[in-house]
Amino acid sequence: MDNKKQRISIHIADKTYPMRINLAEEEMTRKAAKQLGIKYERCRAKYAGTADTQDILAMVAFRLAEEQLYLEQKKDTRPLAEGIRKLTSEIENYLKSANSINI
Repeated sequence: MDNKKQRISIHIADKTYPMRINLAEEEMTRKAAKQLGIKYERCRAKYAGTADTQDILAMVAFRLAEEQLYLEQKKDTRPLAEGIRKLTSEIENYLKSANSINI
């Protein structure tokens, strides 16, 4: 992996944050900043006049945490694997009983 460092600036909630990142991570970092900016603007419009910047950023962080948990849950294949094991067992039992009837 490329360990070259690069300085970039990202903009969040009308502030600029200088960062030093690996060159290989630049695209992902910029996409993350863009996504955060979009979510921030949506929340700012939704809560216009009732929330300050800190409140809006807290809501954005909360929404991102919800999305992350949803994606982690979606990737969790344990319930699916358990269902497949149960169905396999039922099919095997059915086939065994069908074979014993035909004998």
